[in-house]
Amino acid sequence: MVIGDHVSCVILAAGNSGRMGCHKALLQFDESRTFIQQLTGVYHLAGAGQIIVVCSPALALLLNKSADFFGFPVELVINSNPEAGRFYSLRSGLERVTKGNGCFFQNVDNPFTSVELLVMLHESFRGDGAVIPVYCGRPGHPVLLGREMIRKILEAPEPPARIDDFLKASGPEYVAVPYAGVQANINTPEEYRKSFGRDSLKENSCIHPPG
Repeated sequence: MVIGDHVSCVILAAGNSGRMGCHKALLQFDESRTFIQQLTGVYHLAGAGQIIVVCSPALALLLNKSADFFGFPVELVINSNPEAGRFYSLRSGLERVTKGNGCFFQNVDNPFTSVELLVMLHESFRGDGAVIPVYCGRPGHPVLLGREMIRKILEAPEPPARIDDFLKASGPEYVAVPYAGVQANINTPEEYRKSFGRDSLKENSCIHPPG
């Protein structure tokens, strides 16, 4: 079962990763994949019709060093103003979503998304708003946006400081899932070490694409 080409995804990776010391998108997920390769690979395997990564100019330069860094079509959207916040990044990505598509979105610092999770959220979707996964009573990511919710985000006259607040005010659906990883938020070397059992800097866990 796949989610289908009528569903896009937007991965937010435009932050400067100052607390991590290197870009979180390029942190090592396993021996062969970075966070961004893991995430885009999952959406590709799930059959997403469009994979969009919103990134900073600096990250875009690194990702473009290799013509085959992803191995399948990925659209890079450059956010030259990351200080504007995640809502601005999300809207920049949603502006490129194929008309009529629904869209998953998530941060690059949560690399534990799986095909099974995406299918579960997709199958649980009712209506045209948003679906948010919940583990042990706490919401997480990725979030599935319907066409109406995408429209509301794109047309919001004064974007709020937090995406979560905007979604909560719009009355989303909450779906209980058996995946603790939906709550992951790896922002620091300590959080990386706790999740992966290795240091993000001393053991070469931040990989740069080949030149």
